[in-house]
Amino acid sequence: MTANAMQEEFLGGLESAGQILSLFNWLPEAHLYMKDREGRFMAVNLASARRNGFEDPADLIGKTDFDLHPPQMAAAYVEEDRKVMEGKREIPEQIWLVYDYLGLQRWFVSTKIPLFGKKGEVVGIAGIMRPL
Repeated sequence: MTANAMQEEFLGGLESAGQILSLFNWLPEAHLYMKDREGRFMAVNLASARRNGFEDPADLIGKTDFDLHPPQMAAAYVEEDRKVMEGKREIPEQIWLVYDYLGLQRWFVSTKIPLFGKKGEVVGIAGIMRPL
């Protein structure tokens, strides 16, 4: 069995990807998020939720960048997401100015990857940001 097949078998046997997501709650400077093809947040860690004004990550589920950020910035984030999904490849180490829920700005280094479904189709993106 190849390393990729072993990894897929192991990960596919997990009860929930949320188990891995919860690990990122121990990295308060790392902001992890996953979005579906429509740009809706489907999973976030605690740091990402708090940066957006929520104490519970579940409160962010279903929202989009346009619900959380100034329109011009949201449009730029969505455009990069589109490039990741259409290109089917990651965009690493991008510098972004990101607003929090109070309107305060902070620079982050962001990496986004496409997420693939079981049939090989792109189902969304995952990203992680860390302070610059």
